[in-house]
Amino acid sequence: YLTTKILLSLALGAGVLWIASTRSEPLPPNNVIFLTVLCMVVGLYAPNAWLSGRVADRQKRVGQGLPDALDLLVTCVEAGLGLDIALGRISAEIGLSSPVLAEELNQTNLEMRAGVPRGEAFRRLAERTGVEEIKNLSSIVIQTEIFGTSIAKSLRVMSETMRVKRMQRAEEKAAMVAVKMTMPLILNIMPA
Repeated sequence: YLTTKILLSLALGAGVLWIASTRSEPLPPNNVIFLTVLCMVVGLYAPNAWLSGRVADRQKRVGQGLPDALDLLVTCVEAGLGLDIALGRISAEIGLSSPVLAEELNQTNLEMRAGVPRGEAFRRLAERTGVEEIKNLSSIVIQTEIFGTSIAKSLRVMSETMRVKRMQRAEEKAAMVAVKMTMPLILNIMPA
């Protein structure tokens, strides 16, 4: 990653210098230095922007698949399966609809099978994904282990909360459509 940042920065800087040297009409040295430094800074920060975009996209995909996975988890746990077995089953079931989340849940399940404590495995899942809902799920799992409460009831409450949040986000997007359509409608209807 650092090598890419350095090489991109040097390549953009060298590109500006090469273009400036091949011009028939030379640019002032101050402009060349400014453009070179500007392109080198862009080269240093472009990988950061790209990586941030990829992280945000992955978090979005994980967050989109989580409510359905949580509903399946609640169903499996209430049906009598243990959390570890339910997690393995869910990671296999949601593989087509949300492959990124399935991969993360499978990794967590493999960690628990390898002997990592359940709370620690879920804490690692929350750190890997960076999704707020998974952090909440992790803390619920840890708290139910500490206090010995029913995990099925806790998961049920979290599932209902996530379902309500998803509905609110959909309603919010639907309400924004009218505002976004106003300007194109005015521009297309007014000329007619």
